[in-house]
Amino acid sequence: MIHLWQLNILNIPTEQAHRALRTFYRQQLDHPTHVQARAEEMVQAIAYEGAPSVQVRKARPVLEKALSTKQVRWDIVESSLMEACSPWPAPPGQRIERGFLVAGKPAGVPEYVAALRALHETMKALAAE
Repeated sequence: MIHLWQLNILNIPTEQAHRALRTFYRQQLDHPTHVQARAEEMVQAIAYEGAPSVQVRKARPVLEKALSTKQVRWDIVESSLMEACSPWPAPPGQRIERGFLVAGKPAGVPEYVAALRALHETMKALAAE
């Protein structure tokens, strides 16, 4: 319903939509089971087929911590997701990245992390109100 409000298709008072988002984000930040499930979904969405389980298992707790804390080291998040996303080894100081689709548009891990960071900052701001 909120998505339809954002697209200006459904007429919901802005205050009501704001309260709904605030309630939703508080629940997301306060309940670790939501965070664990979301982190698992996100890692699985960008991990390449055949990614070693070690890489996936390393990325999940990093993402869980990022989603459940206020101070996040986004460089560490990006690094761990890059390991799970890219099947190619790269020399030190270089990155070989596998692209994937996010909302139907081509993206890489940096774009994915930037979107995640923006969402996280919005969640924190709304939950703090």
